[in-house]
Amino acid sequence: MDHSSTKKILIVDDERKSRFILKHYLLDSGYDIDVIEAENGPDAIEKINHSEPDIVFLDIEMPGMSGFDVLFHFPERKFLLIFQTAFEEYAVRAFDEEAIDYLLKPLSPDRVKTCLERIDRLTNNYANEVGENLFNNNISLRKISVKIGNRQKLIPTNDILYFKSVDRINYIFTSSEKIMYSLTLNHLEKSLNAEQFYRIHRSAIVNINGITSIKKINRKFILKMENDEEITISRERYAELKNKISSKIIKG
Repeated sequence: MDHSSTKKILIVDDERKSRFILKHYLLDSGYDIDVIEAENGPDAIEKINHSEPDIVFLDIEMPGMSGFDVLFHFPERKFLLIFQTAFEEYAVRAFDEEAIDYLLKPLSPDRVKTCLERIDRLTNNYANEVGENLFNNNISLRKISVKIGNRQKLIPTNDILYFKSVDRINYIFTSSEKIMYSLTLNHLEKSLNAEQFYRIHRSAIVNINGITSIKKINRKFILKMENDEEITISRERYAELKNKISSKIIKG
C-alpha cells in the first residue's frame, strides 16, 4: 500500500463491537489510514457516495440490506473491496464481485495486517508505466478469479486469449484451458484494458496480443488465436480492430 498519502477505509458492519475491533486492528497495523464507519446498508451507500473511500471492508449479512445489495448500487466501483463475515458460504460469490480478500470472523490482528499487506503487494505489482497504482481509480482489471473444482484460481488477464459466450454460458480461454465464468461479457468489456481487449461481436472478446494471424474469407475476416482457435469478425469490426492493432504497434 502506498505510504505516501493517507488512505480512507470504510468499515460496514451492523455490529458495533465488530466495527470497533476491526478499526482497532486497522489503526494498529502501521499503515497511514483514516477509518470511517457505517452501521447498515443505506448508511454504507451514503458514506461511499460522500466520503469516497479507497477501501471498503464490507459485512455481508446485515438487517434490511445485505453487503451484496450495497454493491448493486455501485456497478462501477472506485474502491477496493474486502469482505468480512462470519459465513464461509459466500466466498465464491465474493470473488465474483472481484473482492481483494475474504476475512472470516472472528478477526485477528495478524489476519487484518496480512490483508493490508496483500493490497500493498497488489499495488506494487500492478503499478503501470507512469507510476500509477491500484488506488488510482482508472486501473483496469488485471486478474480474474474463477472457481475450479473446490478452489479459487486467479488468472492474469495477460494469459487469457479470449472470452466467449456459448449457449448463454461464458468461458475463459487460455492457451491450455477452457474455464466457465460467471460474469457477463458486458461487465468484462467495461473492466478490461480497452487497448488490449476488443469485443469482436456480442459473443466474444479477444486479447489483441493473442491473435497470430488474420485471413479474409468472402466478406468476413477470420482471427486465428494462439491456441489455433479461429473466430469470425465482421468487416466493420475488423476495421476497428485493425486501427487498434496499428495503434499498439505505433505506441510500442
